[in-house]
Parts: sequence; structure tokens; C-alpha cells
Amino acid sequence: MRIGSDAWIDVVADSTGHGIEQLNETKRNIEAIAAVNPLIDPGKRCVGLVITMEPLYINENWFVREGLIDAEFPIGVISAGELESLVTLSGDELAQALCEAVDAAENNVMLLTPALNAAQGRENSLIVSTFDSIGLITRTADKSSRRRGEGESAVTG
Repeated sequence: MRIGSDAWIDVVADSTGHGIEQLNETKRNIEAIAAVNPLIDPGKRCVGLVITMEPLYINENWFVREGLIDAEFPIGVISAGELESLVTLSGDELAQALCEAVDAAENNVMLLTPALNAAQGRENSLIVSTFDSIGLITRTADKSSRRRGEGESAVTG
């Protein structure tokens, strides 16, 4: 079943909007706690990230952005895969990229392309080491290579 473009925009706006609503509420809760707890600094810059399973390319989809509920502070929308690439940035690089995204935000929606570009081509060592530590994945890849006739094991079978 295919969803029409208007219905698709509504689905995206609703699901992403739910994440924005949750972040707005969390920000309000932090502010309420800061009002009674001097250990919480309400002056610190706050940003939010809504994580989706698939890339939405919200940067290019102005019509999706227009359908989102209002963010009460700077919020970006990225996929889980994009988040995995952002963690390859150092703390300073990530802070710089997010500050730039905040400064360029439109209606508190951060466009994260510059931050994602900064992470382009970097390897996430945690994901690589996890992948390498799972023997089943390596054995499956080896068996698949043998079936395609690749590598030395194809000759010795």
C-alpha cells in the first residue's frame, strides 16, 4: 500500500512532532527543576535531537518542516545512522557543530547537514569493534564469499 504524499507528510509530521512534544516537555521540566535546585544552570544552551529510524532529509523538505509542531528550543531531526556518525566527532567538534546549527536554526528547527558533513568518512570504532567481535557475522561473510568463489577457500572448498 502506497501512502499519498500529503498523507506521508502528515505521518512524518505526527511521529516527528511527538518527539518534539516530548523534548519541549523535558525542557520545561528542566527549567522547573532549575527554579528550585541551584545545582542546575538554566543558562546553559540546550538542544534536542529527535532520532528516527530512517533519514527524513528534513534539511531539504521544507514542506515537512512547515507541518511540524513548534519547537520551544533548538531541535534537530536525524536518523539513527546519522547519530552513529555524529558520535565520531570529538566533544569540541560536536559542540561547535551544534552551536552553528543553533545559530542557523529556522523556527528552532536545526539543520544538521554541516555537522553530518564534518563526520563524513569517519569510522565509528565502537560499531566496528562490536561488528568484528560477533563471530557469526564474520562466519556468514566468509561463507558468502566462498559461495561466490572469492578468496583462497573457494579453491580448497
